[in-house]
Amino acid sequence: MKLSLMIIGLLFVLQVHAGKLCEDNKVMSEKLLTHFCWNCVLPIVISNVELDGSKDDAPDDEEVLDEFVCSCKDENGVPMWGVPTSMWEPVTLVELQRVPGCIQTIAGMELNTGQDSPFGNIGEQERDGGDSTLYNYRYYAFPVLQFIDLYVNRQCSSPYPDVDLMNVSEYMASWYNSIYAFFMAPESAAFANPVTLLACMADSAAANVGKPVKHLFWCAGAWGNVYPLSGHQSTKGALQDTSLLATRTLAIQHRLGLEFKTIGKSTMCGSEYSTLLPKHQYKYSIIYPGSETDSGHVIGETVNTWGSLKMIPGQSSPVYVIWRWNDCCNT
Repeated sequence: MKLSLMIIGLLFVLQVHAGKLCEDNKVMSEKLLTHFCWNCVLPIVISNVELDGSKDDAPDDEEVLDEFVCSCKDENGVPMWGVPTSMWEPVTLVELQRVPGCIQTIAGMELNTGQDSPFGNIGEQERDGGDSTLYNYRYYAFPVLQFIDLYVNRQCSSPYPDVDLMNVSEYMASWYNSIYAFFMAPESAAFANPVTLLACMADSAAANVGKPVKHLFWCAGAWGNVYPLSGHQSTKGALQDTSLLATRTLAIQHRLGLEFKTIGKSTMCGSEYSTLLPKHQYKYSIIYPGSETDSGHVIGETVNTWGSLKMIPGQSSPVYVIWRWNDCCNT
């Protein structure tokens, strides 16, 4: 498994610390076999025929594919016939970290937060609110199915073919300051009222049966409100706090144009930009410190259904695998 040039470049500003504040979480090890939710790829639907799993685990979407054949144009504009294929694919990892600068998933290395850093002193960045519930995120490309050649289709697969550190919160001023976060997502002002917050109760109920309401994109079910896109929130428990922040992280990547919509008939020949989070196309599985190996959970699903024994005392920096539903015309 090779690291991308982006990670290699980043290593020039990394420092290895001998202390135990930032230890390797060993996610990039045999845990990919023993702690990974391989069942989460199911169901696989080809030409409207389910090969395995249950269609109840597919997103509840009116655009669900029901064709037996499909077509996409090649580079010369000639229609090419193919087979509609839908499945869950692991595409990214999100690590939520309490120790600033610590990157446990890359061998427990630390970002240089001193004055010699080209980005300034990360530890002294302005932060609004208390730090008691503030986690930093590390966002990784993680196209497992591509780098083991289990399922590869160039027109529908992730544009990131290797494991790649794509974004870290220490270099996002908006993560620490809600005013900056507002300018990244000004629509957040429309959702700070009792009516929109009340709607999130319906989303919470729907998420608990595995079908979050896609139109309520500002809601993260039982976890809270997606907005503002910053790292501050009231404490509700480590798993619920980090799950909500993982969702905000995902919403930020869509706003930055780093993630795409891959669900529905319009995406069968290629993904589409979506500046709003299409949350119904995603689900999570925790891989560290505990792990979900048999099934995952959707955005907003209460931690009571999946979080038992997933946190270990002294290991408070969970890592989530993000799964994305992929509707594709395989030509």
